[in-house]
Amino acid sequence: MKELDSFTVEQLNDFIKSDHAQCGDVAALARIALAAKRAEPVYQYHTGIINEEGDIDWYWVDCDKGFYSQYDNQHRRIVYTTPQLNSPQGWIKCSDQMPEDCQTVLCNNMLTELSGIPFIADYVGMFDLHDGTRYEAGFYVNRTPQTVTNWMPLPAAPEKENG
Repeated sequence: MKELDSFTVEQLNDFIKSDHAQCGDVAALARIALAAKRAEPVYQYHTGIINEEGDIDWYWVDCDKGFYSQYDNQHRRIVYTTPQLNSPQGWIKCSDQMPEDCQTVLCNNMLTELSGIPFIADYVGMFDLHDGTRYEAGFYVNRTPQTVTNWMPLPAAPEKENG
């Protein structure tokens, strides 16, 4: 990550906005680097709760830095949030609302290192194909399930100009 420190936020924003990026690769890499620079630490500790069967269920729980520092290295960790970058108006969190059944939408997965790079997927409710294949409700690209955190409707097609 030390190499990342040599770039300023302003430089990365300039890379994103420049038209010199071939096929958008440089802009995409700059978006990833910018997200990493803006990432905020989340302190967590590992704790167990005895379930009804008498077994221990282990969980990672968020805490403040002071509480975190009291735990040994084996039972604590730092994860980093990836803030949503200047996304266009209209992104909808999946936790707030899902698309209509059989709707094709623009999607994003903010949980990966490629967050900020949208893709198109179909949202479908649970359905069965004639061959017996069962699909659970979710987002799919070529019948492959996708993890999606945000989505937006596709823009309307351009209207034909009269001329």
